[in-house]
Amino acid sequence: MSEMDDAILKELNTKYGIEVKRVLTIENNEVFNTLLSKLDWFFSRSPLRSYVLYNTSKIATIVETEDGYTLKHHQCITFALSDGSHIRFSPDDSDGIQITRVFVYKDSRRKRVILTFKL
Repeated sequence: MSEMDDAILKELNTKYGIEVKRVLTIENNEVFNTLLSKLDWFFSRSPLRSYVLYNTSKIATIVETEDGYTLKHHQCITFALSDGSHIRFSPDDSDGIQITRVFVYKDSRRKRVILTFKL
């Protein structure tokens, strides 16, 4: 565990009462790396590039499990729409990916978004 992790864990405990039991680093797996490697290629050819932005970053998340809280360090891919709505994918600890965040901007909730384009 790093000094930064120690500082984060102390702050979580003192400010928010969250006691982290485990700290994990989730490495990229084959499925996540395949998705990551295809993004530039896909968006360079897709009409969606005008409507959807994506970025990759390394983040730390707190996950509550039956055993208590876990601090996870992992990479993620976030797809964002122009209204601020977004969805985030991260590698899981097996050979897959998981949705780690979904946010729909308030004014866009309960509305259908239809993208029409010609190939």
